[in-house]
Amino acid sequence: MMRKITLVAAMFLCLIAGAGGFCLLNRERDPRLDLISRKDALEDYDYLWEILEENYPFFGVAERKYGLDVQQLKQDYRQQLEGMGKEIDFLKFYQLMKDCVGEFHQLGHFIMYSPQDYQSHMAGKEYLCEFALSRWQVEHYLEESKVQKRYDFLESKEVSSNWSEQPQSERLTFNRFQDEIAYMKINSFYGQYIEQDREKILNFFRENADIPNLIIDIQNNSGGSSYYWYENLVRPNIEEKMEAPFLEVTPYGNRSREQMKLDGYEEQALNAEIEELEELPEINQDDLISGWYWEKDEGDAIAPQSNEKLYKGRIFLLVNDGTRSAADSFAYFCKGSGFATVLGQENTRGDGPGSNFVLDQLPHSNLLFRYRPILALDMKGVPLEESGVEPDVLLPTRAKNSNDKVSPLAACLIYIEELEEIEYKR
Repeated sequence: MMRKITLVAAMFLCLIAGAGGFCLLNRERDPRLDLISRKDALEDYDYLWEILEENYPFFGVAERKYGLDVQQLKQDYRQQLEGMGKEIDFLKFYQLMKDCVGEFHQLGHFIMYSPQDYQSHMAGKEYLCEFALSRWQVEHYLEESKVQKRYDFLESKEVSSNWSEQPQSERLTFNRFQDEIAYMKINSFYGQYIEQDREKILNFFRENADIPNLIIDIQNNSGGSSYYWYENLVRPNIEEKMEAPFLEVTPYGNRSREQMKLDGYEEQALNAEIEELEELPEINQDDLISGWYWEKDEGDAIAPQSNEKLYKGRIFLLVNDGTRSAADSFAYFCKGSGFATVLGQENTRGDGPGSNFVLDQLPHSNLLFRYRPILALDMKGVPLEESGVEPDVLLPTRAKNSNDKVSPLAACLIYIEELEEIEYKR
């Protein structure tokens, strides 16, 4: 199923560049912003957990991957809040909430917004409206005056710094190794760079069309928009439709339904027979909760740009555990569809395939938070957020005849050269 977008406005929206020039509103300071009552703080805290328990499908993964005891964590942080007095310094409350949410390591794109997250969303709100959130959500969360005032206050306390735009020369690198291997490194898939980078990338494909091997290096690419790789990497280089299916499990809670409908999910298409997934060979029963739903997703089914692809050779995708979000989705697509051979010395981060995030607001503090309402599984039942994408070829970390470390790129080049030698001898 081709949806409005999968995941991915997620990291783009969080990391979108150009926010440095954005000016938060309302510079008049309200002294009450310095404090929050214990009652309000506890109600905000309880609201967060109420929403998570109804809509967030990653507790089982968090316990297995990070060793969290979720219920104990919930209790511990609440007790800390209870012991902070009747009037709580807001910055201490904010830090406690950040620390609590941080225990999940952004699992399922779950974060409590910092000022820089907020600024980057404001800078990219037109993109948000087009590909991720509705205009209503933007107006009632991002542009809501109390939210603006809250993040203006946090910015004034120098809680975090602004993002700045990454020059094209830093996010795109092109090279040629010998006469047989072309090389392209892409540091981000930010949505606002799709058009900016497109012609340069396409020209590189044209100029190297007959070079037999191409490496696309997305190590430490934190993601952005999947439309970046749809339009700039895949569609120009396929001659028929390609896809990489996966499974989706969701609590389908009341709070997340609106966002899921925006993303193209239809309630009547969701399967309520969650027990049907029990037969998957590597399913974990903790991820199959009574009352949850599931669905098979066709996985970014992509049609070709034309009837002839620009680049004619073999494509190798180089990844690592810093390959995240939309970049992680690209790795999954390459492996599942066969578009490219995935190589690396380790699995990817694992937070690629899945839905957009749900945006929400704490009722008293007006802090924003987000999470994904869908847990993506591979076709064997393994949660992708837990395992990441395993490379088709696991590259060595040491040289063959010594104990010297070898970089992923060097190991990738050696692998391709050896592959060429084998094919030449045939």
